[in-house]
Amino acid sequence: MTWYINVNKHTIRDNALRGTDEPPVRISRGKSGKGRYCHEAVLPAGSKILYNSQDPILKCGARLVIECPTKPEVIR
Repeated sequence: MTWYINVNKHTIRDNALRGTDEPPVRISRGKSGKGRYCHEAVLPAGSKILYNSQDPILKCGARLVIECPTKPEVIR
């Protein structure tokens, strides 16, 4: 199964406005899998960036994602 990474722009905005440090990077298994949030991850070999301006790639509405062939390593 493919893994996907995307960034939650709303979390980044809220962190800037409220002075918080919530993790904005979301890693999920499959296109509609439950996401795990983190601040930093290591991408496995063979990962690629995908963008689709017409249709969301993920169920959450993300149009820009990093597609990974294996599970990325979460650092923090």
